[in-house]
Amino acid sequence: MLLVSGVAILAASLLLLRSAPGASTGIALLVLGAIMLVLGDSRPRVSPELAQLLLHAGYDNLARLLEELGLRSAAVYLPSSLCHGVPRALIPLSDKSLVPSSLAIGEDRLIARFSDAPDGVGLLVSTPGTQTLRLLPSGVGTSMDELSASVQMLTAGTLDLVRSAELHEVDGVVSVVYRGVSEDGGAPAMAVYQTLGSPLAAIAATLTAESRQRPVVIESETASGDTLTVRLRVMA
Repeated sequence: MLLVSGVAILAASLLLLRSAPGASTGIALLVLGAIMLVLGDSRPRVSPELAQLLLHAGYDNLARLLEELGLRSAAVYLPSSLCHGVPRALIPLSDKSLVPSSLAIGEDRLIARFSDAPDGVGLLVSTPGTQTLRLLPSGVGTSMDELSASVQMLTAGTLDLVRSAELHEVDGVVSVVYRGVSEDGGAPAMAVYQTLGSPLAAIAATLTAESRQRPVVIESETASGDTLTVRLRVMA
């Protein structure tokens, strides 16, 4: 994308605007795009089969636990700053007890209290995003471009689960469009799907929560052919 933008700006600046600053900007984008392309290709990839095994590890046991407890509440993805240094997902016993502005995790335990309300208790669990975030040596940046680059690097680069990932944000909703999704890329056990979402959605939600330093919930997932669209709500 940067390469295309650089070529367009450089051509417009030289041929139409005859602007030296514009040409410099175009050249800078070309160089930055080339660097990102080289760095992206140089990072070692994980085979799609191994990536699937890693992403689904623990999902079956968690699904059995959720079935036993009867939990169907949507998970809230929390940044590391709210979870004792490790990004996790909180599955509340009751959605009504969750107030994002006063959310505080008392202890880093499987069964954790997050408010003073009688039912302010939930499961605090690791997700595929928790594990894959460790593959980003410099973490996730705060800008939309940095977040997009991180999601693209993990899902389309390191894990090789998709062909591409495209992100947009409008009014606190981040839309993630995955293209070229692997056949089993979004099909965990039903109980886990209802709470945590698919592995690809979990990765996007975790990175978004870490980037925005705010709780995030998965609003929806829509699959069409080999395209998966995920809508994430950044909570105020």
